[in-house]
Amino acid sequence: MPNSRKILFVIYFSLTFVIAIGDYLFYRTDAMAYVKYATMASLFLIVQLCHKEYIEQKRLVKAYWFMLIADFFLVFSKTLHLDINLNSLGMASFLIAYIIMIMVYVHYLQMGKRQIVSAVLVYGVFGLLVFRLSQGIEGIMLVFAFIFGMILCTMTWMSVCVFFQKSFSKTSRISIAISGILMCICDFGVALSMFDPIFSVGHHPILNHIIWIAYIPGWTILASVVIGNDLYKE
Repeated sequence: MPNSRKILFVIYFSLTFVIAIGDYLFYRTDAMAYVKYATMASLFLIVQLCHKEYIEQKRLVKAYWFMLIADFFLVFSKTLHLDINLNSLGMASFLIAYIIMIMVYVHYLQMGKRQIVSAVLVYGVFGLLVFRLSQGIEGIMLVFAFIFGMILCTMTWMSVCVFFQKSFSKTSRISIAISGILMCICDFGVALSMFDPIFSVGHHPILNHIIWIAYIPGWTILASVVIGNDLYKE
């Protein structure tokens, strides 16, 4: 494992642990929102400043712009104590980020038995989630949430399909697949926290931990692919 990847993992996995503990002690405080946003903003800066050798890396960098914008609406804006809900803008920003990833991954999609099985698993879990949350979402929000979920699952499925191909190095393929799965877990957790009749009421620290333990490592692992020099070779 290259030193840059080791350093990136040590720093951001440690920050994930710190945020998990801090969230338990200082849940929904402005201080924790600042820490979370600063963490993702620093990851954004690293991705922007580091050299990218391949075109796929340069394209994936664009997703981090929308990740940062999404975090502004979903995390940092809470410290401003506005009277309007900006969650929809945050979701829309993540939607664009996932579309960017899909546009990169689709070039390496080749259908086969493993791809079909993985599609059934990913979209099947999404179907179960939609069934559970259908009572808590209505109107235009239901349509938007369904579109968001389908694009999220498509990104996740394609990231897993990248693993089955031999186009990239083994390390890169594993990293892309894991990052996509973690992002999916994170957003499924967010959906439960927003729309589930049980989890949308009160404080559920375990679900909140799952969301952030999936979110930060997911984008960190993808960042290791974006800034690494081993996309095609170990």
